[in-house]
Formats: sequence, C-alpha cells, structure tokens
Amino acid sequence: MCRFSLIPLAAVTALLLASCGKELRSDIPGEDTPLPIAFSAAVDGITKASGEIPSVEKLRGAGFGVFGCYTGLNRYSESSVSSDFMHNQQIIWTAGDAWDYDPVKYWPSGEGEPGAGLLGHHVSFFAYAPFSDGDSSFPAVNPAGYCIPSFCNPVEKGDPWLLYRLHPDVDRQVDLMWAEPLLDRSKPQTADRLTFTFRHALSCVGDNVTVACTSAFIGALQAAYGSSYDTVQVILQYAGIECTLLEKARLVLWNRGEPNWQAVTSEGGSVLRSRTFFSGEQELWRYEAAGHVSQRSNWQGNGMGIFYIPLSTAGVVQSATVTVRYVIRRTRDGVSEEEGRSVSSTFTLDGDSADGVKRGIRISLQNND
Repeated sequence: MCRFSLIPLAAVTALLLASCGKELRSDIPGEDTPLPIAFSAAVDGITKASGEIPSVEKLRGAGFGVFGCYTGLNRYSESSVSSDFMHNQQIIWTAGDAWDYDPVKYWPSGEGEPGAGLLGHHVSFFAYAPFSDGDSSFPAVNPAGYCIPSFCNPVEKGDPWLLYRLHPDVDRQVDLMWAEPLLDRSKPQTADRLTFTFRHALSCVGDNVTVACTSAFIGALQAAYGSSYDTVQVILQYAGIECTLLEKARLVLWNRGEPNWQAVTSEGGSVLRSRTFFSGEQELWRYEAAGHVSQRSNWQGNGMGIFYIPLSTAGVVQSATVTVRYVIRRTRDGVSEEEGRSVSSTFTLDGDSADGVKRGIRISLQNND
C-alpha cells in the first residue's frame, strides 16, 4: 500500500481578510436575515492505496482548506479577483454531514449598495485536502505542512493556487486532493451546505507489485536441472524501486475537470525516491524430482507505491527503475548450491496527466534473466 502518513491536524484558525477591508454580511438591520456559508464534502474516484484519502471518513480526519473569491454582481469568468473573502480557511468535520469553521462567514448581499438583496452577489469557492497550516518546519510530525508549504497571497489577483512538494520520507508522503470549483454561488433561500467533490491530484507507481516466473522459464530450469538434482527452487530475495521525480509544482485550484499543474523551476527540478517492496526469502517455484512435483507461487505486494506529480516538464524526465534479485537453489543429497541473478527494468512516468493514475508493476522472470 502507498504507506503514506496522513496525520490529522489540530484545528487552526486561519487568517481571514475581508474583501474591500470589511466582512461581507447580510445582517444589517432592515436587510435579509444573515445566512452562514456552510460546507460538506464527498470523495470521487475511491481507491485502496494506503495513505491516500480514499473515503469521506479519511477526509474527516484530514480536514480541508477553502479559498473564496467574492465578485459582487459579476461572475468569476468576468473578474480579476483575489481570494481575500476566504483564504486557506480550515474546515473541520464535527458530526454527520457537518463541517465547521471559525469565524463563520455569511453570504454577501451587497450591503449599502443600490438594489442590495435584489440581485445575486457571487462568491466562487475552491478547496483542497488535506488541510495544511503551511508550517514546513517539522516534516516528521507535520507532513502536510511540509508537502503543502505555501499558497497564493490573499490579495494576489488570479486563480488561487498551492505549492506541493514531495516529502523526503516516502513513509510520510502526503496525498493531495482538489475539489471541483463551486463557481458563482449566491445566497440560497435555505441553509443548504455547499458540497465539494474531491479527486486525487497525484499519481502513484508501484502500489501493486507482482513477481512471477514465466512458464517458459520454469520449463527451461526443469529441463536443465530436473534430472540431476533432488530439488530445484527459485527464491525471491529482493524487490524494490527507485524513482527520478519532479520535486515540486504548483496546483492551481481552478481547473477544467483535471488537476491544473504548473511547473515551478526554482531550486533545480528532480529528486530520487526509493522503496523496498520485499527483502527476505520467498519461494516462487519448487521442483521435487521424486514424484516430479512442480509448485509455482507468485509474490504480491500492495500499498507500498510512491506518489508523483503527473506533469511533464522540459527539464525533468520522470522515471522508475524496478530491481529484482533472486537465486536458483539446487539441492542434491542434502547439499545445496545457489546461483544469484538480478534483473532491472526502467520505464518513464511522463505522459501521465489524469488524476489518480496508479501504475501497477508485474515482473516476469524469463529464460534470459
């Protein structure tokens, strides 16, 4: 399983800057009754890689961050606006379908403007998960803070964004999810919750790994040694992966239905990340001359994959090298001899652009290995 630490963070009140220097409310005497903005969450594309956020239950522990852009009577597509209405506001789960935050923001109705309350005033919302407080000082205990260390400035014009970088420890790497934007929302008639649907922004390589002997390989070994030895075995001793990956990139939270990654070229580009899938001894095939018994079994590992950013850049070619080491053990009259072998395969990870791509790996031992 992609064994990635996803540590729930303590509730932290984020700095909220009101658009135009004031908090936009609709609780002025004589105006509409104030209605708080409320949120809910769902997870799309459920997967089983450990460390991912595969369900709403996992998301409840992680929380999420929200950016809100107030555009008045204009729509988001017509505006140059900043995310100062809500800026990385932490949303935490409380019970049932309820997600809360503090201080509460209210639906704007254009207080003090002609026709206030008669025309819909628009707010567009963007979200990501898990929530990060942007404190990258303690990567071991606050991996989300390290992996998501910075955001757009609250007064910066344009689409809200966050910076994501790979954790140096693959056992603490952090899943990243983005929500489909909720554009041009206006004050509803009832206290309905806005539901964010979250999807995976990262891809994963090696979450499911299989090592097996091909039938041709087994046939060749049996033909070569079966008549000369009492027992012939193929024993797996090691399987692992080393990846060259893009270290960081910017995820823009406005998108067209897939993660909107943008390259960040500062501080170089690539890093190495590796993981051992298996170390020890696992029998893959066994032949007993007495009775001509041939037994074959595969080795499988799950949830140990490595996250990577699905973005192709000119300066970094993302790739993975898988290495397997095994021995052919032959026994005759109680005396064993071994022949060690190793096989490696390298493949590129570039070209992945869809969210949640999971690359499984199957290593088939053949005659020429």
